[in-house]
Amino acid sequence: IMAARYLIVLGWSIKALVRYESEDSQREVYTIMLGKDEAEWILSQPMNNPVAIAFRLRQIVANVGMSNSNESSFFVPHSAMETCINDLDAVTGGLERLMGSPIPPTYSRHLSRIMVMYLANLPLALVASGTPSLGAMVASALASYVLIGVDEIGMEIENPFPLLPLQQICGAHQNIVGNHMMLPDIPHDIERHC
Repeated sequence: IMAARYLIVLGWSIKALVRYESEDSQREVYTIMLGKDEAEWILSQPMNNPVAIAFRLRQIVANVGMSNSNESSFFVPHSAMETCINDLDAVTGGLERLMGSPIPPTYSRHLSRIMVMYLANLPLALVASGTPSLGAMVASALASYVLIGVDEIGMEIENPFPLLPLQQICGAHQNIVGNHMMLPDIPHDIERHC
């Protein structure tokens, strides 16, 4: 049950990481889900919280494996769980790299300058090519609207996390983990049904 609680907390912790949420809001979630001592342990770790949670999940899986009297029968599930925890670590690392490597400001400034120069010269070029003044103004306004919109979309894509419904995603994740914890035991003769 504690591993399931840590899986739930991992989702909330990743949300807090990508949205730069305060430690107080994280402390509240951790305390509700894990208890005060575990919450303080997570927050006191020098590594970021999702990594600390994955570490604690590894400890829980290892403790279950060591307490299992039939170690050979636990090897395959333990290996599968360890692989899943490694995948969670890889996702967390990818998010950190994504957040830590924004588009360089020089690139953004250069792109903005080129766009301003193009849009400033577009009406002149249209009039010089024989387009009526009113047509040049309408075409320039339309081109400006489209290009500036594309530039704004590019800026938003650089950091999409404030726009994503992470609160709802974390809530759905919590419900899924909770529902799986309430499933009846899987029959041991499952191989015959496959």
